[in-house]
Amino acid sequence: MVLNFQLISVLILFIYFFKDINGSILSSSSSSSSSSVDYYPIESSGRCDDYIGDTTQSDCSIYLPYKRIYISDTFNQTKSLEMADRLFPLIQSMSRCNQPSVFKTLCSYLFPECQLYTNNKVVVAVPVLTCYEECTQSVSLCNGKGYFNCNQTLSSSESVPRFPVDSYYYNFEEYQSGILDLKCRNTFKEDSDSNSNNNSNNNNNNSSSNSDNVTPMPTETSSEEHNYNNSHRSLVFKIFITLCITVPIILIIALIWYNFKRRATKLKKLQEQQYQQQQQQQQQQYLTINTDNEQTPLLN
Repeated sequence: MVLNFQLISVLILFIYFFKDINGSILSSSSSSSSSSVDYYPIESSGRCDDYIGDTTQSDCSIYLPYKRIYISDTFNQTKSLEMADRLFPLIQSMSRCNQPSVFKTLCSYLFPECQLYTNNKVVVAVPVLTCYEECTQSVSLCNGKGYFNCNQTLSSSESVPRFPVDSYYYNFEEYQSGILDLKCRNTFKEDSDSNSNNNSNNNNNNSSSNSDNVTPMPTETSSEEHNYNNSHRSLVFKIFITLCITVPIILIIALIWYNFKRRATKLKKLQEQQYQQQQQQQQQQYLTINTDNEQTPLLN
């Protein structure tokens, strides 16, 4: 009876704990999913410009599959070139770090590709950012974890990451358009540069360096698809959190029930043994009394 009361008490506590924790997590996830996505800023000063060119210290042109660079008040090619001139010799001096993929990551970070979008009234320029995975792999190869932070934000005033994991978003609603879902640049997944490919890419880029490809801004349908994707991700997250909470609780309850059954079985066996011992003692006492009664007349 005591074990039953303890088991019921534990079950009630677990149900209350699950309801409280699960409710708080799901409510926080739903509130975060329903809140606005962290959109990247659209800079009014953003525009496309030709690559500034190589120097005797750095040659990013052979690692960039494009020639039009995004520049703005926060992206300056002159400062980027100065940094490239300092980092190229340092990377080349380390055998493990001296790899084309590392130079691709560095150059795409310093000189981001520029893409243009229009609604037939306004043309907006946005950068193609380098992926987080490429940043961490390059930093790891160069043993630079203590010198470069891949978790930095875009700027001191912006909370969005400088190196997005996969997709990042621009909100074109002020231009009566939808949400732009842009993929970051996976430099480690690009084909390795060969001399022939470099020459053909350079020729193609040079021929189109003075003409920008302008893409229509996403329509409202893209925004609806974006909202659908967010709701789908939120649902998957809720299911994942629910499983992470319920599975351990079910296992704990099963373990408690197993221990309860085992103790109940042991208690039942113990009671049966005690009962048998009592029966044996009573039988022995009965036999002893009968024996004494039978021997008493003989003594007289």
